[in-house]
Amino acid sequence: MFYPLSQIRVFHKVDSDVIVEVNKKMHDFQRVKLEKTPFKWLVRMAEPINISCPLLRELVNRWSPNEQSFRIREFLVPLSGLDVYMGLGMGITGEEVSFDDNNVGLVTNLFNGQDITVLGILEKLNDRKINVKKHVDDFCRLYILLAFAVFYFPRTSRNVSTYLFNLLDSLEDLNVYNWGGAVLSMLISSLDRCSYSLHQQRNAHGLYLCGYVAVLQVSVKYGFMVVGNVIAV
Repeated sequence: MFYPLSQIRVFHKVDSDVIVEVNKKMHDFQRVKLEKTPFKWLVRMAEPINISCPLLRELVNRWSPNEQSFRIREFLVPLSGLDVYMGLGMGITGEEVSFDDNNVGLVTNLFNGQDITVLGILEKLNDRKINVKKHVDDFCRLYILLAFAVFYFPRTSRNVSTYLFNLLDSLEDLNVYNWGGAVLSMLISSLDRCSYSLHQQRNAHGLYLCGYVAVLQVSVKYGFMVVGNVIAV
């Protein structure tokens, strides 16, 4: 059965509201520590980011996996590291981030073998025992883990993925990794999957686009408009 594009919805899992609420309660000593990491921009976010789901649907429809670009009339507009830099202020150089599952790390010990969920992370962040200077590193690990789960690398699973746990052991070493490239890689992979499902009519109810999809809105502003096109949603 054929389903018109207008009936197929594209969703996302970015939850910037959660980050804003944690930022409001953060102590200065925690903020100072986090601002030494590659995720300092996130600590300064005071308002949630509005993401247009109809726009995401249009972008998925225009995505060409073979060219790794959006088709806009006769133009191909690539999704690049520059879009990530403009949207996140995050560098696009450094060591590659591995997404292999690795649940061994200091942050794992904070959950005593329990399943790790966003709600569980929030409960830990609000715990009085963690909100003292001597535990500032653990607070920062939990905050960045939350950022991975709901902002930079959100997925559809209920439990938080364990693929980056070991990288949180050394907060000082986080700066050596290419986080912008990792964000871009997940977005492109998710666009490829959603584009295929959309055009093959694999899901009539809706598709989930994983990753930090707000970067795509930056691509619209700084990419599509350069070639003189405006997408109506």
